[in-house]
Amino acid sequence: MSSASAAVSVLLAAMMLFSCSGGVPEPTDATQTSEVPATEPAPQMLEVVKDGKTDFKVIRADEAGGAVTEGSVALRKRLNRVTGADIGIGTDWRAPTAAPEGGLHEITVGSCDRADTRDFIGGLGENEYGFRVYENKIVIAGVSDSLTALALYSFENQVIYNKEFAVTGSFSIPVGTERIYRTDGEMTRSKVLNSSYTVMASTGAAWSIPTSGAFRTGQGAATDGRYFYNCLLNKDESGLQTDVIVRTAVDDKSDRKVSASLPLHHGNDIAYDSTRRRLVVATMDGKKLAVVDPDTLELKETVEATGLPGTAYAIAYLASKDVFVIAAGGVLNITDAEFKVKSALPIHSETDYVGQGMDCDDEFIYLPLSGDGTKTKDNIISVYKWDTGYFRTVHLATRTESESLMNWEGRYYINFNTGGARINELFYDIVYQ
Repeated sequence: MSSASAAVSVLLAAMMLFSCSGGVPEPTDATQTSEVPATEPAPQMLEVVKDGKTDFKVIRADEAGGAVTEGSVALRKRLNRVTGADIGIGTDWRAPTAAPEGGLHEITVGSCDRADTRDFIGGLGENEYGFRVYENKIVIAGVSDSLTALALYSFENQVIYNKEFAVTGSFSIPVGTERIYRTDGEMTRSKVLNSSYTVMASTGAAWSIPTSGAFRTGQGAATDGRYFYNCLLNKDESGLQTDVIVRTAVDDKSDRKVSASLPLHHGNDIAYDSTRRRLVVATMDGKKLAVVDPDTLELKETVEATGLPGTAYAIAYLASKDVFVIAAGGVLNITDAEFKVKSALPIHSETDYVGQGMDCDDEFIYLPLSGDGTKTKDNIISVYKWDTGYFRTVHLATRTESESLMNWEGRYYINFNTGGARINELFYDIVYQ
């Protein structure tokens, strides 16, 4: 047999042997091992409600704005309704002698004075919001009040109505659970008002405008960014109404100038015409508008706006279009600089409210309304669009009579009658309800 034939015979024999053994190697004396997948430890759970009982509280900042305050109340109501428990509610204020916060069981909303809240908000980027579960707290927050409201909505959708976490008698969630969301761009006033969510107005920093002798009733107001111009009314025993205009510096409140007595009849609202540098006052004396010099505070002229369909009680000016908007005769009258009516928008009817002053910007017209005294109601602001009219109503959580709105370069203000006047900065926020 040739060497080549012998090699082929050996190979065939080996193949037959492998076939008979089924392809399984023969056992050896080597130690055999098997890999068993490791079991991951169960996650640590934060038990908010157990057997229908809880010691948790919903906590907001002690000086939180109206949107966060209402959102905290709404969160508590939803949690209690879903779990059947009685979760408490409170603020982040703690006495100096209180025990360390580490053991507190809380669901914090917004920018609270708590270490875990600071940790969470500190890790958020621009325009971000969400929630995180810590060892004894749940933190729900955004980098603004509107974004905190969106964080509450996301918590509702992801947790409250998720039966994996919350059911009747029980609410538990793994420690470390976190959801972070980001809005598309800054949450501007325009974006807030155009959102599909409930919107409310809230007030911030305040300026006090004291009375001046017999002139004690706050009426219309305007601003040029440097000064506030407030009309104060005096009504004598015969019913004669006269006014003064008080000019107060925005930055230096001690810089104050008071006009002589002016025949403004009621001075219900003031608009600042930045194009011609003049104050235009809706006098409530029929269709008469008074023009006042903002430097001398002297009455320059009185104009009869004959095209108005009724008494002018509110007025605002928009420099970008060089137009006035004047509330009179049940409509918002859009006029040129000579007060000739160009177009009109119907005023939205609100039962038991009284219209006061007015404000506007490139996108919206704002008409504040106060309760008429027959019922106890918070104030509201009716919002209109220039092209389509009434758009939405915004709740303002106060019963103090609001007199006028004004804005300058992105800052918005509301003027109240408080025995003299009080001006507050005004904000619009999405609210969780």
